[in-house]
Amino acid sequence: QITTLGALRELAVTLSSADEITAVAKSVSEAALRIVSADFAALYRYAPQEEELYLLGEGKEEGAASPQDEERIAFAKIAHRVALTAETQTFEDMTRLLEKNLPDTDRRYKSAIAVPILRGFVPNEILLLGYQNPQAFDTRLLNTLSLLSVQVAGHLDNAILHERVRDGNNRMRAILDSARDGII
Repeated sequence: QITTLGALRELAVTLSSADEITAVAKSVSEAALRIVSADFAALYRYAPQEEELYLLGEGKEEGAASPQDEERIAFAKIAHRVALTAETQTFEDMTRLLEKNLPDTDRRYKSAIAVPILRGFVPNEILLLGYQNPQAFDTRLLNTLSLLSVQVAGHLDNAILHERVRDGNNRMRAILDSARDGII
């Protein structure tokens, strides 16, 4: 627990200076890998109007295999389910998700868990973690991921606000730069 809290504190310090969503996504993925000993992490944004998921960032543990295309599709399906239900989804055995498309011998990832990152009870982002070895997801791990998701939500909000302000400033600069006459 001390190690987990130390890693969450480190993440908070790192994210307090991050003002781009991609930097936040990368830091979150890396921290999640360390905190819960996962092999692969991905952070998705959910756009409810379009019912689409967008990958914000991903990472994998050093030495871990990259997910195959079929596994990435399965991970995205899991994340989409979380976006629709706003509830954590665990797959201790991904066999059912992959049995038609990927033989057991070619499968690199055996277990996965996806956690919603809620703001106002709405899942705006989803953190997905993949494991190459079968996992049993206990209450302690679920609580750790819940704590991580709460912490990440605030930092993602800050990064989104920073990007909006930066976009507004860039538009204003473009307008002022393109004006031929001085504007008072």
